[in-house]
Order: sequence, then C-alpha cells, then structure tokens
Amino acid sequence: MEHATDLSPPAPPGEGPAEPADDLLAELSAGPSAALSAEASPSARWTETGRRPLTSPVLWLVLLVLTYITVFGTLTYRQQSNYGTFGFDMGIYDQGFWLVSHFKTFDTIRGLAFFGQHVNVIALAFVPAYWLGAGPHFLLVVQTVWMALGAVPIWLVGRDRLNSPWLPLGISAAYLLYPTLEWTNSWMFHPDALMATPLMFAYWLATRKRWKWFWVATAVTLSCKEDAGLAVLGLGVVLWLKLHERAWGIITAVTGAAWFLICTKLIIPLANGGGQPFYVNLFPVYGTTMPEIIKNLIFHPSRIWGQLTSHTGWSYYGRSLLPVALLSPLSPSVLLIAGPQILVNTMCANGYTRNLQSGAYYNTIVVAAIFLATVEACARQGKTPALKGFMVGTI
Repeated sequence: MEHATDLSPPAPPGEGPAEPADDLLAELSAGPSAALSAEASPSARWTETGRRPLTSPVLWLVLLVLTYITVFGTLTYRQQSNYGTFGFDMGIYDQGFWLVSHFKTFDTIRGLAFFGQHVNVIALAFVPAYWLGAGPHFLLVVQTVWMALGAVPIWLVGRDRLNSPWLPLGISAAYLLYPTLEWTNSWMFHPDALMATPLMFAYWLATRKRWKWFWVATAVTLSCKEDAGLAVLGLGVVLWLKLHERAWGIITAVTGAAWFLICTKLIIPLANGGGQPFYVNLFPVYGTTMPEIIKNLIFHPSRIWGQLTSHTGWSYYGRSLLPVALLSPLSPSVLLIAGPQILVNTMCANGYTRNLQSGAYYNTIVVAAIFLATVEACARQGKTPALKGFMVGTI
C-alpha cells in the first residue's frame, strides 16, 4: 500500500479548503512519511502490513525525541530526588503553581505575589495536576517532554524548506544536543523553557498559512511569560518582512507588544500593589523606570551600541552561534524573532542573562530563533542538494 504526499505550497487564504483539525493532524503524521514520493524508493514507503520501515524519517525523529526524553527525564528526576534543586527557582514555581491551584497568591520564597514576579498564565494548565498531588518531579517531566518536542517544528520547517525529510533530522538532532537547551532543561523548572516549542510551531504554521492553529500556538507561547510578547513582536516583523504577510505580521506584532505592556504596566503592578516589575532595576545605565529606559534607548543609542559590541557581547554571540556552525546569521531576518530578547540580555547589568549554563533559560527564545534561522540559512544558501547536505553536516 503506497501513500504519496503533496508538498506543493499551501493555497493562499480564500482559495483553499478550510483547515479543520483533521487536516493538520494528517499533515503532521502522514505527510512527511512519503515526502518527495516521486523519487522515493519502495523501502521508504509503507509496507504491506501497514508498518513503517526503519527507513522512515518520522521514525528516526521519534527515536531522537524519545532518547532525549529518556536521558534528561532520568537525570532531572534523579536530581530532584537527590536534593539537587533549591528554592530559587524550583521552589518558587512549585509553590507558585500550588498557590494558583488553591486560589492563593503570595509566594513566600520570592516574597512577592506569584503574578507580581512574572506573568506565567501557563500555571493554570497545571492546576488539575496539582489538585491530584503533582509536584517538582511532575514539573521536570513536563518540561523535558515539552522541550524535546521542539525538534518536531524544526524538522517540519526543514522538510518544507530543504525539500527533504532526511536532512532536517540532522538539525533536529543538533537542537537536542545544543548546550544551552540542555542546561536549561537541567537547571530546574522555569516556564521560560516552555516558550521555544510553541513559538517554533507558530512559525511553521505561518509558513503553511494555518492561521487558526498559528494563533493557538501563539497564545500558548504568550501564556508562558511576559517576555514572550517580545518574541511574538519579533515574529510579527518576520511574517511581514520574510513571509510577506503584511496584515498578519502587523496583527501579530501588535499582539505581542500589547501583551508585554499589559503584563508589565497592568498585571504585575496590580499584583504588587502598584510596584513596577522588579527587573527594571537591572538596567541602571539606562534608567530606573521602563519609560526612562525606552527613552534612553531611542535618544542615546550609543549606550546600547557600546554594550552590543563589547567583548562580553561578542563572547555571548559566539557561544550561542558556534554550536550551529555560525550558519543562522545567514538568515538575519528570522533572527529578528530573538532581537528584543538579545537586546535585553545584552543590556542587563546582571551577567546571569548571558550565562549559558545557570542562566540558560533566559535564552529560550534565542535558541528557537537560532534554529529556525539555521534551517532557513541552509535552504537559502544551499543551492544544490549536495550543498544543503554539506551545510547540515557542518552543524
């Protein structure tokens, strides 16, 4: 029994059929197995028994993800069991999620109302589990699985852009081996770590013009933390400049910016009794209030330029880009997704945001942008299949 897949670009809005959930699930599950079916050998197709042969790229993707989950699921579970975590930050979120599930707010570890520190709306999704007695081990397992699934949108984007179901497996493997990702996973639980996977799915869905599902992925991304608004702002710019989706790009950018402002100017101050976000004090060179910081960035750009081009800045960029063979800058427009976050991390007086080990979770958005840009760079610069393969091989 043979299955062929249509890899032609999706129809423009208004010219194609509706996009029910079944269509998207079919595209995720059945589509990749027969990519480039005209050239596929019999061994790459379904067998008569209906089982996927070992030559299926989907099977290898699943094996990569499961291997990562097994390794890091075991390591983080044992770390918690052997008292290898502590109040900052494992205790903050374990207590915070418990508080939310019991309709309480004040986090005694942080000394703030839970939503007065960060706006982690994603906590609501964990409420049923906490009603059933979930705790740190559960958070670590969810984080590991969630982060591992980031290999899927990377593979999907690569399958479409590289015209091959095999080449993007190398990039997905590089993602799962990426040091910053693994440090993020190992350094206790943070809602920040959950942002990358839905953000990358949102990008892929935008390239396929699956706008209903795009907004679902975008909403999940925004629910993780207020910082996600900056990433969605950058994503909107990319939709406009790279994907030429002007209307959707503007709507997405405005949505991201609006969410960031609502969180930092309304939700956090209300939770803190009128106080501004605590991290505003981490930018003393630029001011002590958010309007003052923004004003200095606009009227005194030399200040930030000095930090961006400092030795510390270049070291930060190098440690982020070298694991992907410096390929992602070859697609600079996609890196704009991480532009605001890179700016924040570089400006911050606390070097923790540039520490890619214990502070790796501050770079979750950056990791997502780097790998999406790496896929696009391989597609853009790889003029032949051989060159594409060489570029993926260098990673």
